Amino acid sequence: MSGSFVPINVPEWDVDKTKLFLTLYNSRKHEFRDPCIKKRDLWQEIISVMEKECDMHGLDPIKADRKFRNLKQKYDNLMDHAKKYGTTKTSWTYFREMQQIYCDSPSVAPYHSVSSYPSFEENDPKQETNMQGLNVECIIKEEQSRSSFCSDSASSSILSVGNNISALPPEKKRKMEEHRQPSMQEEENLDPDERRLEVLSGIRDALERANDIQAERNELLKEYIAIQSRNN
Repeated sequence: MSGSFVPINVPEWDVDKTKLFLTLYNSRKHEFRDPCIKKRDLWQEIISVMEKECDMHGLDPIKADRKFRNLKQKYDNLMDHAKKYGTTKTSWTYFREMQQIYCDSPSVAPYHSVSSYPSFEENDPKQETNMQGLNVECIIKEEQSRSSFCSDSASSSILSVGNNISALPPEKKRKMEEHRQPSMQEEENLDPDERRLEVLSGIRDALERANDIQAERNELLKEYIAIQSRNN
């Protein structure tokens, strides 16, 4: 059998679609930074336009959010690379669009997402673009600080709950277990098809994250090789 397999409900991106995506984001960037506005609603607006303008299918708010995080991570890495090594140009296709999004706020607050998927954008066709003028060092530091805080807080909460339950008298512990039992029973009574869909969705997300991580490693390796070539 010839041809490539395309999973159902997986959006297919190209340069034109990605540039339209960033243009639509740019027109709503102030709303995205407003904590009183739901990000999911803004993503849904963008998705509706893309469905009409470029026949985009399979895109939902979580996937749209992940796509933007991919692009922003790539942009942040390019800017950080420029600060470290004095590079003034990049061949990344979408640099100009990302610069337009952040040009009015060099120290913009960290991007808040619908979901947190660490990811990286794949390589794109070459297009020389000037990359001077923005300082995103505080963005990267604040993102790292926020991620570390969330991770530590979650771990502390889990340990605290576990310790508190263990310290309870036997009678109270038994009542808590009885109280938790209905929710566990509901999970066991899930329809087999629903459980299968949940498993498949988890596998798909894990594969996407693995692909994103591999793409990041490939990009960093290419940048390292390019630096070594210039030094030699």
